[in-house]
Amino acid sequence: MAQKLKSDRTLFMTVLVMVLFGFIMVYSASSVVADVKKGSSYYYALRQLLWIVVAMPLMIFFKNLHYRKLQTPAVAFTLIGLVFIMLIAAYFMDPVQHRWIRFPVMGGLQPAELAKPAVALFLAYFIALRSRAINSRYTLVPAILAVGFITMAVVVADLGTPIVLVTTAAAMFCVAGLEWRYVGIALIVGVLAGAVGITRLSSRRLR
Repeated sequence: MAQKLKSDRTLFMTVLVMVLFGFIMVYSASSVVADVKKGSSYYYALRQLLWIVVAMPLMIFFKNLHYRKLQTPAVAFTLIGLVFIMLIAAYFMDPVQHRWIRFPVMGGLQPAELAKPAVALFLAYFIALRSRAINSRYTLVPAILAVGFITMAVVVADLGTPIVLVTTAAAMFCVAGLEWRYVGIALIVGVLAGAVGITRLSSRRLR
């Protein structure tokens, strides 16, 4: 008889406490600026609350969703494709920072944050599909192209997120059994790409 899975209440309550703590911190850090610029000390806090209202039902939905239902090409390719389109849209919609897609009431959405789960889900599907040929060029080249395009789209405005994406991809491939020679090549390329990303902007060079 199959065992019925139960929710991890400790983990769930921990997430709720972190969300509440983050909401309080947003209000604490922004109340004075919001009062001066927007006329209400609750302006940014209310926007944060709106995102919480949207996010909580999504969290409940995914909490109850069996993870194997995400192991389909429709989910893997559609999600990473949508994120790539949103990154391109953010580049043109936010001509200064190239980070945000703005909404009238809820503020902005940063597609780079969505790139993290999108890349993880895509690689999880793709690596599982090609697990017996993980060191084949027919596995590595498509994966490198997918992660590379997303990384290049993100690095225009943000260096930290590409580092997270590449590190996540490297860890997943290492666990899957990637040969060390490929790990060494990826490390060299990653260091060179990071150096280029740092020297590209004067603000990054100063930091």
